[in-house]
Amino acid sequence: MRFWRGCKRRAHGHRTEGHTFKNRVIAGRQNGRGISRGQSGYPVLPIALTGTEDRGIISNLKRFRRSKIKAVAGELFYIEIPKGQGREEAMRNATDEIMCQIAAKLPESYRGFYKNYPRVRELEQK
Repeated sequence: MRFWRGCKRRAHGHRTEGHTFKNRVIAGRQNGRGISRGQSGYPVLPIALTGTEDRGIISNLKRFRRSKIKAVAGELFYIEIPKGQGREEAMRNATDEIMCQIAAKLPESYRGFYKNYPRVRELEQK
Protein backbone atom coordinates (compact mmCIF):
# COMPACT_ATOMS: atom_id res chain seq x y z
CA MET A 1 0.00 0.00 0.00
CA ARG A 2 2.81 2.43 0.73
CA PHE A 3 3.95 2.14 -2.86
CA TRP A 4 0.57 3.36 -4.20
CA ARG A 5 0.39 6.21 -1.70
CA GLY A 6 3.83 7.39 -2.77
CA CYS A 7 3.00 7.47 -6.46
CA LYS A 8 2.18 10.87 -7.91
CA ARG A 9 0.24 9.25 -10.69
CA ARG A 10 -2.05 6.34 -10.16
CA ALA A 11 -3.07 3.56 -12.50
CA HIS A 12 -6.54 3.74 -14.01
CA GLY A 13 -8.33 0.80 -15.53
CA HIS A 14 -11.04 1.16 -18.13
CA ARG A 15 -12.78 -1.25 -20.38
CA THR A 16 -12.67 -0.62 -24.09
CA GLU A 17 -15.14 1.48 -26.03
CA GLY A 18 -16.25 -1.49 -28.01
CA HIS A 19 -18.29 -4.32 -26.69
CA THR A 20 -18.69 -7.97 -27.56
CA PHE A 21 -21.56 -9.59 -29.34
CA LYS A 22 -23.06 -12.85 -28.10
CA ASN A 23 -20.90 -14.70 -30.65
CA ARG A 24 -17.79 -13.49 -28.73
CA VAL A 25 -16.37 -11.00 -31.24
CA ILE A 26 -15.63 -7.35 -30.56
CA ALA A 27 -17.85 -4.70 -32.08
CA GLY A 28 -16.82 -1.35 -33.44
CA ARG A 29 -15.47 1.52 -31.43
CA GLN A 30 -17.38 4.14 -29.50
CA ASN A 31 -15.46 7.39 -29.09
CA GLY A 32 -14.78 8.37 -25.54
CA ARG A 33 -11.90 6.50 -23.96
CA GLY A 34 -9.41 8.08 -26.32
CA ILE A 35 -10.40 11.47 -24.96
CA SER A 36 -9.68 10.61 -21.34
CA ARG A 37 -6.41 8.90 -22.26
CA GLY A 38 -5.19 11.86 -24.26
CA GLN A 39 -6.06 14.37 -21.59
CA SER A 40 -4.80 12.37 -18.61
CA GLY A 41 -1.21 11.99 -19.75
CA TYR A 42 -1.24 8.37 -18.60
CA PRO A 43 0.18 5.68 -20.86
CA VAL A 44 -2.21 3.14 -22.31
CA LEU A 45 -1.52 -0.55 -21.68
CA PRO A 46 -3.70 -2.65 -24.00
CA ILE A 47 -4.73 -5.98 -22.46
CA ALA A 48 -6.69 -8.61 -24.36
CA LEU A 49 -8.73 -11.04 -22.25
CA THR A 50 -10.04 -14.36 -23.50
CA GLY A 51 -11.99 -17.03 -21.67
CA THR A 52 -14.38 -14.58 -20.06
CA GLU A 53 -17.45 -15.45 -22.10
CA ASP A 54 -20.61 -15.52 -19.97
CA ARG A 55 -21.58 -18.95 -21.22
CA GLY A 56 -18.30 -20.58 -20.16
CA ILE A 57 -17.95 -18.76 -16.85
CA ILE A 58 -21.50 -19.54 -15.73
CA SER A 59 -21.32 -23.22 -16.68
CA ASN A 60 -17.99 -23.57 -14.86
CA LEU A 61 -19.35 -21.86 -11.76
CA LYS A 62 -22.30 -24.25 -11.69
CA ARG A 63 -19.90 -27.22 -11.75
CA PHE A 64 -17.30 -25.65 -9.43
CA ARG A 65 -14.66 -25.74 -12.16
CA ARG A 66 -11.98 -23.18 -12.80
CA SER A 67 -12.29 -21.08 -15.90
CA LYS A 68 -9.25 -20.70 -18.14
CA ILE A 69 -8.86 -16.96 -18.51
CA LYS A 70 -5.93 -15.64 -20.51
CA ALA A 71 -4.63 -12.08 -20.44
CA VAL A 72 -2.16 -10.84 -23.05
CA ALA A 73 -0.67 -7.39 -22.55
CA GLY A 74 0.77 -5.20 -25.27
CA GLU A 75 3.29 -2.40 -25.01
CA LEU A 76 2.66 0.94 -23.32
CA PHE A 77 1.91 3.86 -25.61
CA TYR A 78 0.76 7.44 -25.19
CA ILE A 79 -2.06 9.31 -26.86
CA GLU A 80 -2.07 13.02 -27.56
CA ILE A 81 -5.25 14.83 -28.48
CA PRO A 82 -4.89 18.42 -29.68
CA LYS A 83 -7.27 21.14 -28.61
CA GLY A 84 -9.27 22.98 -31.23
CA GLN A 85 -9.39 22.02 -34.89
CA GLY A 86 -8.77 18.36 -35.70
CA ARG A 87 -9.76 17.17 -32.24
CA GLU A 88 -12.61 14.91 -33.41
CA GLU A 89 -10.37 13.17 -35.95
CA ALA A 90 -7.64 12.74 -33.33
CA MET A 91 -10.16 11.18 -30.91
CA ARG A 92 -11.34 8.73 -33.56
CA ASN A 93 -7.75 7.82 -34.41
CA ALA A 94 -6.85 7.40 -30.73
CA THR A 95 -9.84 5.15 -30.12
CA ASP A 96 -9.05 3.11 -33.24
CA GLU A 97 -5.44 2.73 -32.10
CA ILE A 98 -6.50 1.46 -28.67
CA MET A 99 -8.93 -1.03 -30.20
CA CYS A 100 -6.44 -2.18 -32.86
CA GLN A 101 -3.76 -2.75 -30.21
CA ILE A 102 -6.20 -4.96 -28.28
CA ALA A 103 -7.49 -6.75 -31.39
CA ALA A 104 -3.94 -7.62 -32.46
CA LYS A 105 -3.51 -9.53 -29.18
CA LEU A 106 -6.78 -11.45 -29.54
CA PRO A 107 -7.20 -14.69 -31.50
CA GLU A 108 -8.44 -13.92 -35.00
CA SER A 109 -11.85 -15.48 -34.35
CA TYR A 110 -12.53 -12.90 -31.61
CA ARG A 111 -11.66 -9.75 -33.57
CA GLY A 112 -15.02 -9.12 -35.22
CA PHE A 113 -15.12 -5.54 -36.55
CA TYR A 114 -11.29 -5.34 -36.48
CA LYS A 115 -10.63 -8.65 -38.22
CA ASN A 116 -9.43 -7.14 -41.51
CA TYR A 117 -8.21 -3.76 -40.26
CA PRO A 118 -4.88 -2.87 -41.89
CA ARG A 119 -3.49 -1.51 -38.60
CA VAL A 120 -4.23 -4.82 -36.84
CA ARG A 121 -2.34 -6.71 -39.57
CA GLU A 122 0.57 -4.29 -39.21
CA LEU A 123 0.69 -4.83 -35.43
CA GLU A 124 0.62 -8.60 -35.90
CA GLN A 125 3.75 -8.39 -38.06
CA LYS A 126 5.74 -6.82 -35.21
